[in-house]
Amino acid sequence: MTMLRIENLSYHYPNGVLALNEISLAIERGSSVAILGSNGAGKSTLLDHLLGFKSSSSLTLDGKPLSEYGRKALGQKIALVPQSEQITFSYTLLDYTLFGRAPYLPPMGSPTSNDILIAYDALAQVGLRGFEQRSVTALSGGEQQLLLLARAIAQQSEVLLLDEPTSSLDPANTKRILNLLQELHAGGKTLIFTTHDANFAYALATDIALLKDGSLIGFGPKEKVIKSELLTTLYDTQLTVTEIAGQKIIF
Repeated sequence: MTMLRIENLSYHYPNGVLALNEISLAIERGSSVAILGSNGAGKSTLLDHLLGFKSSSSLTLDGKPLSEYGRKALGQKIALVPQSEQITFSYTLLDYTLFGRAPYLPPMGSPTSNDILIAYDALAQVGLRGFEQRSVTALSGGEQQLLLLARAIAQQSEVLLLDEPTSSLDPANTKRILNLLQELHAGGKTLIFTTHDANFAYALATDIALLKDGSLIGFGPKEKVIKSELLTTLYDTQLTVTEIAGQKIIF
């Protein structure tokens, strides 16, 4: 069943530059979709549309135009894990994770005991249990990425959007994030993530969209899209897809 549908989506930046050119995608419920492309390809702009940050009649969610969802209703459907976030206050990890419960609270309402339990469970899921009272300003880059994921998990949305989830991480934290996202996908979460790392995309995605200069040049099951010729076109540099020990490797 189609969860998100994009039909002929085009978008120009305020300076008139074309950012997205007639993008059409059907994202199935329970799938894991990588939006693969180089820097400046339009990946983050596409995520902004999926979040409803940019008004458009080209997107539907569960058969309903995205523009007809209120912010709370949309927050219960879609959560975002940004590439990074500037945190200016010394929130505790627990308080920061509780921001994910905002779509379920009444105006000026406080988190309930159930909301707090959900936040504790989210922190435990990402390996931060026991650090609930630590300040977010004391976290390493890898720990902060885990916290952003915990907040999104606490939001309990059906769709999880991730913008370059491993772009600034070392190999150990990259593997940790990959394992967590694989677990979430296995649990039924629909994942949509941007990346320029073809190996990471292949490891996590069921389907891959190739975005080049704002245009979609390929979309489908990863086995059909991750091809040397397509990737070479995508990145304007020679890439080779091979298999080592039963695993696809792109170099």
